[in-house]
Amino acid sequence: MRFLLFLSLLIFCSACQYVEEPPNTKAEMKHLVLSDTVRWLRAEKELYACGWGGQEKSTIQMMALSFFYHKPVSSIEQGRDLLISAIQRFMGEIQKETRLHKYLEENPFPFGRIEIRIFIQDVNGSLFSREELTVLTFIDGVLNYKIDSPSKGLETIYRETYEEALAKWNSAK
Repeated sequence: MRFLLFLSLLIFCSACQYVEEPPNTKAEMKHLVLSDTVRWLRAEKELYACGWGGQEKSTIQMMALSFFYHKPVSSIEQGRDLLISAIQRFMGEIQKETRLHKYLEENPFPFGRIEIRIFIQDVNGSLFSREELTVLTFIDGVLNYKIDSPSKGLETIYRETYEEALAKWNSAK
């Protein structure tokens, strides 16, 4: 009799599946947004995360992601595509995670409250040719395209607002 009770308990327990609780803290939800963004950008754009961060007190004031890109980027258009894709995905994940909204400084979270940095180098950490872009940034609502200048070091060669870049990106599609 005990054996049958033990066997039925064993069968019942093995049929039950462990269900993980959804994230419910600010840190867990923020991590979920960052992870989902990073996973998508790696698969779709070959951007490899190298850092993330932000600024917060009681609310989230800013969120940031940094990436490596291991192919040469020779045009502003190609750099714009990488940045706009990253910005759009990041903002989409923030807006999609509604449980995070109560922790945001502003809701909807404005584009100017995220930062994206993309460092362009080969897999060994070497820069491509000096004519190629080396760093792409989105900070304070502005996209910057930079090269490694022999005389000036890291030099911004082109700058545009998010709205200007988005219009150009959409018209190129």
